[in-house]
Amino acid sequence: MIRRQPQPTPAARPIGELIRAQRCALDRSLQQVARAAGCSRSYLCQIENARVAPPAEALLARLERALQLAPGDLAGPARAQRSARRGDSIAGAALREDLARLESALARLTGWLTDTPPAEGITPGDCPRIPVVSGGDPAEAAPDLTGPGLRAGAGGEFICVPGLHDPEAFALRLKDDRMEPLYRAGDLVVFSPARPALSGADCFVRMGPGLGDQARSAGVFARVYFDGAGPVRLHPLNSAHPPRLVPRKKIAGLHPAITVIRSIK
Repeated sequence: MIRRQPQPTPAARPIGELIRAQRCALDRSLQQVARAAGCSRSYLCQIENARVAPPAEALLARLERALQLAPGDLAGPARAQRSARRGDSIAGAALREDLARLESALARLTGWLTDTPPAEGITPGDCPRIPVVSGGDPAEAAPDLTGPGLRAGAGGEFICVPGLHDPEAFALRLKDDRMEPLYRAGDLVVFSPARPALSGADCFVRMGPGLGDQARSAGVFARVYFDGAGPVRLHPLNSAHPPRLVPRKKIAGLHPAITVIRSIK
């Protein structure tokens, strides 16, 4: 004879609470129910305390039999809770995108309010012209960022960043999705070679000697991590692109990003 407890709606109680309530109603221990259902006592305890996702349908069916429940008494609420979890994941992704927009706005504000001392020959109130280069792809050669040609501007394009007084600063127009969601294709990211590059910073990494003449000035935009004197880990923010390790001797420069300029569409 099947003994059934009154079943609340799935939204009211997690699947683990339903299992615990029926187990206690039958006066059975965790070990007894786990043995009858063919799972470990520790896993059943995790299920009851909502420390893991609802278990697979096959285990739920065995739990229903072990707890003298009708078929579907646990499987139905579990399916509803899985659907709710997927909805939470979608909402979480939207929240992360909103946070990325806020971080971008904060980065722009930080760039405008920077208290970096003016370089020699630049007076407060000046708005130095920052040359714009094109890149963002590690396979694409970027101009020599310290050469005189760059100071004239790649293609004659310049931008003005109030409060930035690094004469070697430059802006990079991104072409790919490697740094999404914080940075997007088409963004102008401003870099300041005068700023210290710290572990965890987003930097333009300029490759140096040892990679061949053609790639001598190639560069990549990535989040950088240092591990003592070992290789530098270049980590794209987009998980679709894998990180890579680059020996320090092959890096000619690490230029931190300080602000982002994005068109409103």
